[in-house]
Amino acid sequence: MANPDPLREEVGVLERELARVEDHLALTKAERDELAIKYSAVCERLEQSLMKEEGDEVVSGSPEGSEAARVNAGLRRQLEEEQIAYKRKLQTYQEGQQRQALLVQKLQGKPPPASQPAGTSSPTYQQLQRSDSLKIKPCEYYLLL
Repeated sequence: MANPDPLREEVGVLERELARVEDHLALTKAERDELAIKYSAVCERLEQSLMKEEGDEVVSGSPEGSEAARVNAGLRRQLEEEQIAYKRKLQTYQEGQQRQALLVQKLQGKPPPASQPAGTSSPTYQQLQRSDSLKIKPCEYYLLL
C-alpha cells in the first residue's frame, strides 16, 4: 500500500496551486470586464465620430477636416491598442481556465479531456457573421466573450 503522506503533500500542493490560479482567474475576469467596457466606449466614440464626420460632410482640405482626420486616426490607434491588450488578456484568461481545469481534474483523479484547439469553445467573429440569423458589430462580439 502506498504511503499516504506523499499523497497528502501532493494534494496540499495542488490545492494551494488551485487557490492561486483561482485568484489569478478572478483578477483576469475583472480585467477582462474592464477592458470590455473600455472597448465598448471606444467603439461608441468612434462610431459617433464617424457619424458626425459623415453628417458634416467636411471638405478634406479644410482645417476642420484635418482635425477630424487626426482625431479619427487617434481613436483608431487607441482602438487597435486596446484590441491587442484585450486579446492578450483573453489569452491569459483562457490559459488560466485550462490550468485550473487540469488542476481540478487532477485533484479529482480524473483523466484530462482530449486536447481541444484554442478558441474552439466559442465561435469566432467570422463564424457569427456567416450566420444569417445573427448579425453583430465587431464591438459587440468582444462583449459576447
